[in-house]
Amino acid sequence: MTIQKPTSITRTELHALVWREPRSKLAGIWGISDVAIGKLCVKECIPAPPPGYWAKRAAGGRVSTTPLPMRLPGQRELIELRAVNYYERWNAPVDLESEITPPTYIETVEEVVQSAFVRLGPFRAKRDLSDPHHGLRRVLLSESKRAEKIKERDWSFDKPRFLEPRFQRQLRLFSSIFFILDSIHASCEVVQKETWIQGVGHIHHLIASVSIGGSSVQLQFLEPENPKGNNDLPRSSVTTLRVGSSGKGGNFVDEPGAKIEKRLEDIVKAILTLAETKMRSADFSIYERKLERRNQMLEAIAERKRKEEAMRLAAIKARKEAIRKEIADAAANLRRAQDIRSLVAAMAGHPDCVGEQSANYLSRTSRNQTSNTMPLHS
Repeated sequence: MTIQKPTSITRTELHALVWREPRSKLAGIWGISDVAIGKLCVKECIPAPPPGYWAKRAAGGRVSTTPLPMRLPGQRELIELRAVNYYERWNAPVDLESEITPPTYIETVEEVVQSAFVRLGPFRAKRDLSDPHHGLRRVLLSESKRAEKIKERDWSFDKPRFLEPRFQRQLRLFSSIFFILDSIHASCEVVQKETWIQGVGHIHHLIASVSIGGSSVQLQFLEPENPKGNNDLPRSSVTTLRVGSSGKGGNFVDEPGAKIEKRLEDIVKAILTLAETKMRSADFSIYERKLERRNQMLEAIAERKRKEEAMRLAAIKARKEAIRKEIADAAANLRRAQDIRSLVAAMAGHPDCVGEQSANYLSRTSRNQTSNTMPLHS
């Protein structure tokens, strides 16, 4: 079977390829490294042959294929082998000859979430930041630099921003969630945000971003210390972890005997569920966008045909008018010709035009140029 370089491939097709041909061979055909193919398999949750598999197979040994597991939440079945962002999908060309079908999924949201959930690491909350997740690296590095400046100068306008217990707890919880999601190769990072509030000044806060497949989910803490009346930094009477923008994935509140640290399983499940629902919602929005663009294209084609038909009818009407004018002009010319013939016939019978008097009549007529009529005598 000939293997060609694709622009996209399904998870099922890629799984079959990496178990049928060595990655080195695929890399030569696709123009990428075998390491890149291996990373793609890891990212798309596709099991690849273990070391020694091909040697054992070449020697006639007995080998087995690891079946393809269910995709991760937020992960599409179709894999793009080049970077394709949401706006490219949104404005992708529409083929009028092919049918546009709504997105369908074999698995339910609950099945996809449960399949990923059983692969996750231990649900343990970190007690400190002695071994933080690498997703906290940028925030902790900037904090460390600010602390160093204070040590060197004994003062600094740019002091560490997240030394308060509430921020340290947020960082520990984010780190705990990130370590759990490492088992499914989610991309996680904490970023610091700055918000200006009138009468208060600059307020710094933390937001975590979790990317699974093509979906991104934000995590943010709402604290009682947050100032009132700010949409970027909402306030809550008790510490609350909000999953998704505006809490679309749920709000997890500190309760007596049920701190947020004890609810990591529910939080992670909410993240996975929101990632899958966001992906499906995006797919359906793109489907509706394709229908809209298809209708716009059909309307444009219909409008162009209407204009062409109007121009055709106008040309026919103009041609008919020209023909009518030609007929009318011909009729007028015919009438004038008939009048001239009648006049000539009448003049032929006039006494002055008979015999020798004809020359005298013509002579008198030539001298009387101002006369437009000729009296006829009986």
